Amino acid sequence: MSLLLAAGTAFAGAPKVEKLSGAPPAGVKPTGGSIDAAYFFADKNGINYVLFSSKSVRGKPGPDGDPMQGALLYVDHWVLPAGGKPKSLRSVKDLVEDCAWSLTSRPHDDAFGVTDLDGDGLAEITFAYELGCRSDVSPNTLKLIVLENGTKYILRGTTRIEGDVGGDFTPDPAEARWPKKFLEHAKDVWTSTADDSSIAPGASGAANPCGN
Repeated sequence: MSLLLAAGTAFAGAPKVEKLSGAPPAGVKPTGGSIDAAYFFADKNGINYVLFSSKSVRGKPGPDGDPMQGALLYVDHWVLPAGGKPKSLRSVKDLVEDCAWSLTSRPHDDAFGVTDLDGDGLAEITFAYELGCRSDVSPNTLKLIVLENGTKYILRGTTRIEGDVGGDFTPDPAEARWPKKFLEHAKDVWTSTADDSSIAPGASGAANPCGN
């Protein structure tokens, strides 16, 4: 995963984010074991670490008798206060299980960004990921999440394919309970990054599109 901050740099006050090239500090651990990608930045809490990790799992026997596929996806937000010990602010976990078809479990890299939209010195982390198990040309599940200081806001919907197919979402919590700037930002990022990772918009494609 490359560091793409297009979503964040559209707003003033975005913290400087760097990709972590080595191991994180002692006590900062990915839930999924090995790290797929990691980033760090500073805000009022201290030094923040965002860790992406994943696991493949074997499921129940499928139609052919072989184990079906499964995948676990994790995103961990840690903070290291000055002179303090690491603290886990939020851990996000999602999965696809018992998939006998084409499995997809991956972040949407271009949705990742770090902002301070409300100017309170506490950064917001935005990221999205796609999950699915399909044997035809249909949208996958897509979730876009905004985290601030351990609080989670999420858009739940589907990837966008074939022009107007998919791409819809529902805010959780309800829109009235989101900070206005967070909701506007999340909707903008969704609109620009919701394309399916395997099926291009406008494609008519054959069955069994590629997943991971």
